[in-house]
Formats: sequence, structure tokens, C-alpha cells
Amino acid sequence: MKMTASDTLYALAAQAAEIRHEDARQRVYLACEVLQVSPPESLLDEDGAPSDACINFVCDNGLSLDWLFRGDVRPLLRASRELLNLRDALEPQVERLNNAIGDNSRWPDDLPTGRGEQ
Repeated sequence: MKMTASDTLYALAAQAAEIRHEDARQRVYLACEVLQVSPPESLLDEDGAPSDACINFVCDNGLSLDWLFRGDVRPLLRASRELLNLRDALEPQVERLNNAIGDNSRWPDDLPTGRGEQ
């Protein structure tokens, strides 16, 4: 029986999907090794979408579905840059708090106390 062009494309797509799935499994094991965490029970659910366990794993460990399934590190690089920007923005407030604590001064009037006030 001769394969049609669509049969060939379907077979190639299935083969490529299996290769990507194996790559994703390898990236999960790498992340688990580096972060000292357990892998998710499954990566995909029955319809081929990321499983709930996979999504929780990604969210809980600061990963990216793009990285996990496609090897694309751009979202992780952007998130890293955002964290650096946040750290830089918070640094003056942290320094003020450290100075206040070191001087046994009272809490700065313009900072919230964490007791519901803003």
C-alpha cells in the first residue's frame, strides 16, 4: 500500500512530536537535578496538552512551558531580567529598612507596616 503525501506528513509530524516529547523529558530531568525537586507525574494529558502536573511543576519551579517543550530560553531570560529590575527598584527601600533597624529607629512613616494599612 502506497503512502499518500498526507500520510507521510502525518507520520513525520508524529515522529517530530515524539522527539520533542523526549527533549522535554530530558529538560525536566535537568531541572529536577539542578533544583533538587521531583518530576511531575506526566507531561501531557490524553489530548496532548500539558498536564496539570506539568503546569504545576513549571509554575512551582519558575520554569517556562516554552523552555520545557521547545527549548526556548527567551522567556526565562526575560523573567530573570525582570527580577533584577525589581531587585534594583527595591534596593533603596531595603537599605532604608536596614538603616532604621540598625539605628533602632522607628518604622519609616511612608512605608506600610504589613498590618493592612497602605
